[in-house]
Amino acid sequence: MPAKPKVTILPSYESGTFRFSSDTVQTNYLDYVVTDGTQTVTGIVRVDVASPPDANTKPITVPKTVFVQTLRNERIDVAGTDVDPAGGVLLVTGISNLAPNSGVRAEVLEQRLVRVSLDAPLEHPVTFNYRITNGLADAQGVITVVEIPTPARLQPPVANDDNVMVRVGQAIDIPVMANDEDPDGLDLTLATKLDEPLPDDSGLLFASGKVLRYLAPDRTGNFTATYRVTGPDGQAASARVIIAVREADTATNNAPVPRTATARVIAGETVRVKIPLTGIDPDGDSVQLLGQSTNPEKGAVIGVEADTIVYQAGQYSAGTDTFSYVVIDSLGARATGTVRIGISPRLDGARNPVAIVDEVTVRPGVTVTVQVLANDSDPDGSPLSIISAKPNDDVTKAKVVGDVVEVTPPKAPGSYGVIYAIENDTGGTSQNFIRVTVDPNAPLARPVATDTVLSLSDVLDRDHVTVDVMANVFFADGDPRTLDLSVYPGFTNAAQVTSNKRIEVTVGAKSQIIPFKVTHPDDASVFTYAFIRVPGYDDALPQLDHRAPPLSVTSGEQLVIDLNDYVIAVGGKHVRLTDSNTVHATHANGTSLVQDDDTLVYTSADKYFGPASISFEVTDGSSATDPNGRTAILVMPITVLPRENQPPDFGGAVLEFEPSQEKVIDLVKLTNYPYINDVDQLAYSILSPLPVGFTYELHGQTLTLRANSDAVKGSSTAISVGVRDDHSEGQSGRIKMSVVQSTRPLLSPAPDTANVKRGTSSVIDVLANDQATNPFPGKPLTVVAIRGIGGGSLPAGVQVDPSADKSKLTVTISSSAQPGDVSLQYEVADATNDPDRYVWGSVTISIQDRPDPVSNLAASGFGDHSGT
Repeated sequence: MPAKPKVTILPSYESGTFRFSSDTVQTNYLDYVVTDGTQTVTGIVRVDVASPPDANTKPITVPKTVFVQTLRNERIDVAGTDVDPAGGVLLVTGISNLAPNSGVRAEVLEQRLVRVSLDAPLEHPVTFNYRITNGLADAQGVITVVEIPTPARLQPPVANDDNVMVRVGQAIDIPVMANDEDPDGLDLTLATKLDEPLPDDSGLLFASGKVLRYLAPDRTGNFTATYRVTGPDGQAASARVIIAVREADTATNNAPVPRTATARVIAGETVRVKIPLTGIDPDGDSVQLLGQSTNPEKGAVIGVEADTIVYQAGQYSAGTDTFSYVVIDSLGARATGTVRIGISPRLDGARNPVAIVDEVTVRPGVTVTVQVLANDSDPDGSPLSIISAKPNDDVTKAKVVGDVVEVTPPKAPGSYGVIYAIENDTGGTSQNFIRVTVDPNAPLARPVATDTVLSLSDVLDRDHVTVDVMANVFFADGDPRTLDLSVYPGFTNAAQVTSNKRIEVTVGAKSQIIPFKVTHPDDASVFTYAFIRVPGYDDALPQLDHRAPPLSVTSGEQLVIDLNDYVIAVGGKHVRLTDSNTVHATHANGTSLVQDDDTLVYTSADKYFGPASISFEVTDGSSATDPNGRTAILVMPITVLPRENQPPDFGGAVLEFEPSQEKVIDLVKLTNYPYINDVDQLAYSILSPLPVGFTYELHGQTLTLRANSDAVKGSSTAISVGVRDDHSEGQSGRIKMSVVQSTRPLLSPAPDTANVKRGTSSVIDVLANDQATNPFPGKPLTVVAIRGIGGGSLPAGVQVDPSADKSKLTVTISSSAQPGDVSLQYEVADATNDPDRYVWGSVTISIQDRPDPVSNLAASGFGDHSGT
């Protein structure tokens, strides 16, 4: 594609796309050429660049309809399908007008998705609303939920071949499942074992989660392997991955084509922006993130990691923030990408996170470690922590260990439950179950290993480095230190395993990728791989010294930064700026940022306080233009402290109570206050009007709230809280309180199956495997309704009758019933017998009998010794 004036065009020839940008209002005609290898054709694309509308224009919402199978869930990319006229990033801020007994549950995920769960059969479509904002204006959208029946027979997955390119000695991740699908919309699983592995000496290829990871050999060639994807019912499909390994050639090297990275955050909060580095290089080179090349305006970049930019929004920011980042491929070609951050003002009151049921299966005698936070979420993107884990019986043990829960169930086969609770940074809580099934035939847990990436400060002035790779290994069946550790064959000259299960790496002139293997101690066939990435002396770029103290300065005062106190280079070389024009800062006062070629000066804008940063490009060469110098773009976060006292701001909360329930609240957690070391100055008071139906006690910074015993389900009220410090009165806020029948998590019925012969009856104890998630242990569950699949009537020849105590189902199959699988649904009530807490479970009945006699046979043709 030929270049055009006042236009930026970034083509991606591999994907057949290009990215267009321009700041000039005009009509552009772009020529492009396509070829099939023998002939070429020229085409034209017209792009009209229009003046952007006012940023305060409301988003345009598009009505959405989601089709959900019975007792399943679907996700809707709400922010991706609505439109902001000004081109800003949209954020989903809440759900409204969804009745609690509608049978539909909706949750906001990542501030852009809505997860719709169908918890009960629907009599008719259900409609609810959501709020969406560009940070400056918001709008209301509508989602309609339509139930569709679960298919009587699931279709097999569809897998498609993948083609990738990579340089010799480089490692890539291959998203083989991106072009695979399940026709019924169910989740697929990538098999851990390849159907057909690569030939010998063709590199290392292994499955990891939803991708295949590949480390290319030091020779070129075309290599093929076959992988398999599996549906939830065990049906599978296979496809090939065809890998072209090419020689490293700088003469024909193409620069990477970075993708736009988008994230969302609440004002004043921090978000980790994942930068896509896989699949962005047309030559298959590995790509490294260098850092930002321009600064944001509404916040600050406070950290840059291997594939992540850490961004903190300003306390009073709103709208869309944009800045650029730079990547470099393994042959030195650089390219610039864009980061877009949508910032929403703080909402009134903290919102609760969403905890999802976790299910694990273990062998008897195993203490299982459960990563419960992996499938939990917070609607505002706040970090989550585990605050408790309580067994649902007297024979199971559970304890919280950091960000996981360790559960020791009895050795007897069966299902056991644990109720765990999580909390976000603003005090919002949620709870749900861990269901642990003890099964002597359970598969052994496969270790999960992540890469260990060493920085320059890890290897500086050292010939050997000891790496604790086990710190980045998760093992559900026990301590990762019990796993066997080995270095992949062919790499033992560069790395050896020590006696205490660490890997000693030899640091060389060039960067290295060293694969290692962790293996289950009870079965050598259960293993996984990961990489150690080691910088080399000759190709390591200058980096920030993580041992240096953080930068902070009072608003309006000058901060002098000696680069060599904060930046390190190979061999202890001094670093200097490549050009003063590469220095940029956020929230600065506009004066010069450069004192000399290795000293920066920062002064904040008048009265500004909060996160800031300064970015620059340095070289370790003998001069700014030394061609042998290695250059890097770096960013240093700066904390700007307020010059005058800033009053505290009480953010509030939203809480649910059972009648007579009491909750103790740490008010400091709900207060925005910039002086972390002075929170003991905060003093609180209760303001009028007082809450109705609740009592309270305020002791210092702790508030105890208690719902009255006669509190009515569905009622709500609020308590106003004032706050001040030693210098001034702060901004008051409210804690909203509502009364529910129970705050315990809902029952989560486990699926049931049964085989029944035609002409017979069978009793199914459908509640037996539901006791693990009984919200009221020891109290009975009861079946209150039975329906056919999709909420319809039972099939002909099938009769279901509940027992007298409504705990079991008697299934009677007539002799004329059609053989095959029949799915039924049953509704369960817990001890509260509250219709809002009723849940549905499913049971699949396999109607079995001898096959009917073959009939209607007729000869249609004869041949040599054969008949048709």
